[in-house]
This record gives sequence, C-alpha cells and structure tokens, in this order.
Amino acid sequence: MLTKAYRFIFYVPWLLWQIILANFDVAYRVLHPKMPINPRIIEFDTTLRGDVSRTTLANSITLTPGTITIEVKGSRFWVHAIADKAAEALLVDKTMQKKVAYVFMEF
Repeated sequence: MLTKAYRFIFYVPWLLWQIILANFDVAYRVLHPKMPINPRIIEFDTTLRGDVSRTTLANSITLTPGTITIEVKGSRFWVHAIADKAAEALLVDKTMQKKVAYVFMEF
C-alpha cells in the first residue's frame, strides 16, 4: 500500500505536466485561424484490472484538456478526443495507461 502511495506521488507531477501541455495544444487549436480539430470518439481496451486503477485512468483522461472519458464498462473505454494527436496518445503510445499500471502495480 505504501509503495502505491509513493508511486502515486510521482504520478501526479507527470499528470500535471501533461495537463499543461494539453492546455497549450488546445489553445493553439482554438486560436489557429483554421481551427485544426478533428473530433472523434475512440474506444479501446485496457489491461488494468482494478476498479481504482481504471477510475484513475478515466479521471486522468478527463482532466487532460482535449479528451473526456465518456463511458467505462469493464475494461472497455470510450473517449472523446478533440484531435488525432490526443487520440493517438491513448491508442498507440498508451503512456498514461502504462503509468497508471505502474502506480497500481498492474504490469
């Protein structure tokens, strides 16, 4: 339990940095004359098993500007993304999912 708390303490600054980067990305898209947005709904499965880890992932996605978790059923996530870059980060890189799995020791 203490290890998870310790890992979570290091996850929070990383998440805050991602929120800051996403804010700049959304601001750029809104202020750009052509408004380069491509909103879409993506769905993906996660390897996270615990309810707390899935909730943490869902909330982390929603806290990051440009994305919002619409629904979670079991290991299936539905997320609205404002642009391809945000969608690909969840589908291809899966960095956030890997970080949450590390925090909750679900690798």
